[in-house]
Amino acid sequence: MLKILRSQSELQTALENDWLVSTGQLAELLETTPAALVRQESATKFGFVFTRAENATVGKEIMWHVSKPTKKTRKSTR
Repeated sequence: MLKILRSQSELQTALENDWLVSTGQLAELLETTPAALVRQESATKFGFVFTRAENATVGKEIMWHVSKPTKKTRKSTR
C-alpha cells in the first residue's frame, strides 16, 4: 500500500510541475514492459492518464505526459 501511495505522490508532483515520465519509469509503475508500453498511445493507472509526448525522447526512451482525466459533468434534468 505504501508503494502505491508513494507512486501517487510522485505522479501528482510530476503533474503539478508538468514533468515528463520516461517509458522505463512508466512501465515499472504500470507493471508492464517498456516494449509493450511503446505500442500504446496512452495508459491509465491510479487515477492518472499517461499520454505520449510528441517528439520528446531522452536517449531512446519515449517520454509521457501525466494528467488527470477530465470529469464529465452530468446535465440535470428539471
